[in-house]
Amino acid sequence: VAETIRRSVEQHETALAEPVLPRVSVSVGVAAGWSDAVDALIEEADRALYRAKNAGRNRIALATQSGVPLLAA
Repeated sequence: VAETIRRSVEQHETALAEPVLPRVSVSVGVAAGWSDAVDALIEEADRALYRAKNAGRNRIALATQSGVPLLAA
């Protein structure tokens, strides 16, 4: 789902004004339900989001536990 959203935003042309606006990109951090605590999942997703941005933006990063991705790409 995250990759579908990222790709859709990347391919969308925004032409609301002249000149045409620059392309928009999306970085996403994904966390799965390995913790019952919602706050912990949000923190993991947030850390994954910043890893995605630091890797060059317009990317998806998966939350990890002990450095191992929790989801298959």
